[in-house]
Amino acid sequence: MLLRCFACLFGGAAVLVAVRLAPGVKRMSADARSLLLAVLACPIPLVLAMTAWFYTA
Repeated sequence: MLLRCFACLFGGAAVLVAVRLAPGVKRMSADARSLLLAVLACPIPLVLAMTAWFYTA
């Protein structure tokens, strides 16, 4: 269970880094780039919390 959570966490981080390094995202302004990455990052902790909540009960 813990290994699965770590794999999901590192997978999400890898996706964020890949999006951050994409050429189209590099050309965006700093504010737009930060907003895009924040929108992508927010569901990751939510999904982890929901998964832990439902699978431990």
